[in-house]
Order: sequence, then structure tokens, then C-alpha cells
Amino acid sequence: MALSDYTRKASEFLTINDLGYDRDAPRAMQGFDLIIARVDQFQFREDNHAKLVVYFEGKEKGLLCNYTNATILQKMNPTVKDEAELVGTRCNLYVDPSVQDPNGKIVGGLRVRMPQSAAPKAAKKSPKPAEAETDLAAYDGTSPF
Repeated sequence: MALSDYTRKASEFLTINDLGYDRDAPRAMQGFDLIIARVDQFQFREDNHAKLVVYFEGKEKGLLCNYTNATILQKMNPTVKDEAELVGTRCNLYVDPSVQDPNGKIVGGLRVRMPQSAAPKAAKKSPKPAEAETDLAAYDGTSPF
């Protein structure tokens, strides 16, 4: 067994390791367009507060949403009043390598955003207006200024 297998923490929630994260792969920043299949809550024992857990189609584990991810989901769906209404929402799940743990250590983490397929497309360049025709034969070489 590889030494790295002993150092990985097992988590009941979705992690960057579950996505096969590779820091050198461009796919990590591109992310994965997924559809929310169901939502749930996770109740913390210490202070008795709950966090949103989002489950995606094709993924066994759910994403435990921190404040940032929950806020992004809310801004993506401004008319949604109840978390159950998030089911069916398309979003992009990607790895943000700048995420820090509570101690300030950069560990990377999962973020949600608008799906890549729904991202605004770059505006197409308008065709250039027909260039003004110049009659070089009529030009006498003097400047009009």
C-alpha cells in the first residue's frame, strides 16, 4: 500500500480527492458541470447548527456547503426560497487551490459556480465597416492640415 493512502483522511463528504484532483491538470480549474439531485442538512453536535449538503447526480457523496458555497448557490438562484427548490439546478463544481483551512494553511477546496455551458459567451466582434474607398489617383500629395 502506498504511504499516501495512510495520510488521506476519509470523509463522508465530497472532497477534491473524490474528483481525482491533479494540481497539474487543466481539468481541475475547468471543473465539472453537474446537476443537483437532492439536498440535505448536516447537524453539528458542538453548537447545534446545520449546514447545507448538496448531492449531485452520479456522485455518491454530498458537498458540505460552507458559507461561501451556500451564498454562491443562493446568488445563482435568487428566486429560490427553500433548499429543496435547488434540486435540478445545474452548477459547475471545481477545485479552488487557494482555499485555506481554519489555521490558514492552503489546502485547496471545492467551489460551485455557474455551469460552464451557461457562462456568458464572449461577445462576437462586429464585422468591420466597409473601408472607405480612396482614390489615390486624385491625391496630389498635399496635406489638408
